[in-house]
This record gives sequence, structure tokens and C-alpha cells, in this order.
Amino acid sequence: MDNGGEYTSAEFSAYLRECKIRRQLTCPRTPQQNGIAERKNRHLAETCRSMLHAKNVPGRFWAECMRTAAHVINRLPQPKLGFISPYQVLWKIKPTVSHFRVFGCVCYVFVPDHPRSKFDKKAIRYIFVGYDSERKGWRCCDPTTGRCYTSRNVVFDEASSWWSSQEVILPDSEEIEIKLQEKLEEQVQEEEKTVSEQEESGQPSTESTSEEQQLQKSPEPWRTGVHYQTPEEDRPSQLEDIGTQLRRSSRQRKPNPKYANAALAEEEETPKEPVSYEEEVTSKEWRNTMDGEIQVLKQNQNRRANSQHINQRTKHRKEEFRKQLGMLSRATLRES
Repeated sequence: MDNGGEYTSAEFSAYLRECKIRRQLTCPRTPQQNGIAERKNRHLAETCRSMLHAKNVPGRFWAECMRTAAHVINRLPQPKLGFISPYQVLWKIKPTVSHFRVFGCVCYVFVPDHPRSKFDKKAIRYIFVGYDSERKGWRCCDPTTGRCYTSRNVVFDEASSWWSSQEVILPDSEEIEIKLQEKLEEQVQEEEKTVSEQEESGQPSTESTSEEQQLQKSPEPWRTGVHYQTPEEDRPSQLEDIGTQLRRSSRQRKPNPKYANAALAEEEETPKEPVSYEEEVTSKEWRNTMDGEIQVLKQNQNRRANSQHINQRTKHRKEEFRKQLGMLSRATLRES
């Protein structure tokens, strides 16, 4: 044993006297005298470290992680024991590992009926922190409150973690404002330089775009949630907005030579449409077409008149036929 307080306390010394156990301590600062225990401590510490960093678990959970590491190592096969676990050597029973879960993963614990109301959550989100030695259940902890619960109705999400692996440091708002002010000053200086160069060269200065006007008018454009509205008089019209936004190419468009013959044929074949009634009357082609349409209309009218006359004749014949049927039916009734 080393010279730790748990081994040199009065209570532990009294227990050793009652059990008639002889205690032998190591020299100060010489862990080599207790190599077997120190090697096992190193094994547990390395396992615990890997389990903590695998799910980015904070260091305050080291005790639960060390306990879980000892629980797992005691149930794993060891080469020095002939690939048999220490648990099997001690209890002569092969251990079950079906209850093993990833330490630090997110889990959802079922809430029974009596501690919750009808509209409360049926499951609460916790993290898995180990196994209970006295109950057949998993130990789950709430990181916000630090309370641990033991339950057997747990659903595990072993691929997820409560804590993120990336440490995101957000810059202060003052630094952002200073940087944005510097950028705005640089833009203003560049605009002044371009205007001065244009004045020296004699070219007319182009009008500033809508975005630049808004930046100049808005006192603090970097503040989110504050939108500066320009008055209706200063706002550009819809045509000006379209003119500033759209950019058309200045190149001259040439017709495709493949379709040049087709265009010429269409121009030759298609006659020009007359503008007034006088032009229509004087042109023979349009006069012939008008005469043809008038003839078609007359034919349609004659057909409609004939169809009406035929319908009237059929109605008259149907009525006569019905009367004859009525006379026959009455005569048959009298004879009977």
C-alpha cells in the first residue's frame, strides 16, 4: 500500500487490528514498490480518458467513468487468464455483456405515469453514466442539474453526444462594429478617389447605386433588426430599379444564315394586311375571301332552317302515332 490517507486513517488501522492483518506501506515517492497496483491504475486511467474524450464528456464525470471502466474491464477476457474474464474466474459464471452501452451517449428515460400529468413528457433526455451495482438498470444523469437516476426503461442514441467537439468562440459585438466601421471608411475613401479621378479626367461621374445610397444614409447598418427606410420622394422608381439591375450585352445580334431563305420565303408568301376598309374592297384577294365567307354563312343558315323543318315534321308524326296507339288500346279493352 502507498501512504494515502485512506490507508493510514485510524478507522482502517482499527479494522486491520480486528482482522489481524499486517499492513506494509511503500517508501515515499517510490511507486515502483507497488508496480502491480500502479499498472492497473494506469490501465483504468487510460480507459477512462478515452471514454471521456470519445463523447466530449466534462471532467467532472471522472468518478462515474472510472467506475464504468472497472465494470467493463472485469467482464472482458484477459490474455494472462487464458482469455477468460476476471468475473468468470471469481464467480465461475460467464458474464453477460448485452447490457453494455457507450459511456456518455444521449439516452431517453421513460417517466412513469404517477410522477407526471397527462400532458407532460413521457421521456426525458439524459446522458448515460454507468451501471448500478445494486439494481438491474442503467445510471442516467441530467447534466443541467447533476442528478442521477437508475432505470431499466431507457432508449439509447449511442451515435450522438450531449457536448460538441468544436469549441466555438464568438467575437464580441464591439470588435465586429469596429471592423465594419473600418470597412465602410475604406469604401468611402475608394469612392472619393474614383470621383476625383473622373473629375480630373473630365468624365461625368456615374450615379451611385441604391445599395451605396442606403449605406451612406443608414447611420449604423451593422445592427441586425434595425432597417432604415428611405422616404418615398428619395426612392427610385420601378423603371430606374430595373435599369440599374438589368445589364444587357452591347454586341450586335446577327441573324442565323441557316434560316435566311426561310425568312425570305415567308415574306414573299405572306401578303400585307390592309389597314382600312377601302383597301380591303379594292384588293381582289380580300374581296374573294369575303365572298367565300358570306356564301358559307348562307349555307349554314339554310341548313339550320331545314333542320328546324325536319324536327317539326317528326314531332307531328310522333303525335299521330301516339293517337293511333291510344285508339287501338281502347278498342281492345271494349272487345275484352
